[in-house]
Amino acid sequence: MTQKHHYPYPDQRIWEKSNSRYNNLWKIIFPEQYIKKKGAAGRILSDSEKFIETFAAAHLAEQDKTTCLHYLNLANQFYQAHFRLALNPDVDLNLELDGHIIPAKGKHTAVFMSAIEFHTAFCLAVILRDSEHLIGSLSRYKAENHIDPGAEDLPVDYPYYKFLQGLFEPEADLQALLQEIATLSAPEYMPERRQSYIYNIWLPFIEIIIAALAGNKAEYEKSIIKALDAHIKHYANKKREHLAEGWVPLHICAGAVIAYDQCGFKLPITSSYIPEWLIYRDVEL
Repeated sequence: MTQKHHYPYPDQRIWEKSNSRYNNLWKIIFPEQYIKKKGAAGRILSDSEKFIETFAAAHLAEQDKTTCLHYLNLANQFYQAHFRLALNPDVDLNLELDGHIIPAKGKHTAVFMSAIEFHTAFCLAVILRDSEHLIGSLSRYKAENHIDPGAEDLPVDYPYYKFLQGLFEPEADLQALLQEIATLSAPEYMPERRQSYIYNIWLPFIEIIIAALAGNKAEYEKSIIKALDAHIKHYANKKREHLAEGWVPLHICAGAVIAYDQCGFKLPITSSYIPEWLIYRDVEL
């Protein structure tokens, strides 16, 4: 069973545009700017998101694995650097970004700090088997201390953070967190405009993880298919089809990595959305 992609634009064109931005801007101009601004805390996340877009565009344009992985690694480096700066205020740090050592000073910031950014950073680290950041940085992050006051945080954000962190904390009460997520994801706890993302991205992701933790292959396979359908429902429309986060579902890839690494479960479906080589480590990470 093969699943086609919803992406409606010429994939080669968006790939060439994204790749050109890297070669003509980042490699030539950006490192010096980062050094001058001591880490450029205000823009590091936006550059990270550009690398996610370039990775997704490379996948759509069927570029080789090494090229795709290069941009995914860059996205992870930048995302994790963003959280490292926030977790180490006033500490002198050396950030390694794309082979450059960038002297930086940690800064307590809430800018671009929301549950969605944490979710993305978590998924990137899981996909790339980056245990250093999963355990050393992201597990230390406390949403209530850093979340952007300008963000529309939801009650469900907080148990969701703690559930993802709890996957790597043996003493975490995951069942209690799941119950809290179930309660606080009810429609009365969030505006309608936020419901599609929670119901079609976060909750299906949790279902994949639960099936993997239980070692239930049948439920895992059902949860993957359900999550892909929900992902397409959320992104395959005129309002969101241009968003790179919809081109490759990082959350489904992350859930599949957890299931494969812990249980040996393979994907039940071949989909143009998912680079299977990432799941099965068919490349040197």
